[in-house]
Amino acid sequence: MRVDAVLRAVYRAKDQLNREVQGDVGLLCTRLRNEAAQRTDRVVVAAPKRKRNLPKRPARRAS
Repeated sequence: MRVDAVLRAVYRAKDQLNREVQGDVGLLCTRLRNEAAQRTDRVVVAAPKRKRNLPKRPARRAS
């Protein structure tokens, strides 16, 4: 099975990042927080909460 070029690039980037943080998840999270603080315009924010909820659906009965 041939691997797509995009997937190869993703795997290469993943491996490079893993080498830079040496497999330390805490260091990775710290690095991501610092990057997010530097680039506030690129950070994904949570969607605003709805003001009213949708009506609840009746519970299904087990057959």
